[in-house]
Amino acid sequence: MKKKDIKRIAQLFRQTLPLFDGLGHPVRQKLMMLMLEDKPHTVAELAAKIGMSRPSVSHHLRVMLENDMIIAERVGRKTYYRPMVAKYIAPLQGLIDELTGCDSVDFNKQTHLYK
Repeated sequence: MKKKDIKRIAQLFRQTLPLFDGLGHPVRQKLMMLMLEDKPHTVAELAAKIGMSRPSVSHHLRVMLENDMIIAERVGRKTYYRPMVAKYIAPLQGLIDELTGCDSVDFNKQTHLYK
């Protein structure tokens, strides 16, 4: 593999890192699946659907917001959350494409590219 390809992979990892961080917990994965299947939800609705406390759900939603994966929209006194992951599709597909067939690459020798 050429050095250029390793740099491209490092760039794609950086671009998709928020997605991996945001979905790095099973609760956030469940929340995302709920938000993807139908309408936007409030914290109370999500908490009821997954059987968790509202503060716990709020914590996970905050992580997802910080990773720019969801949008919070205020309507009156309620805040509705909906997914916003389309921007990660192209970099994620690029990462998959670049990593396909990379089993023999020694990334340990290329750590300087991640700084």
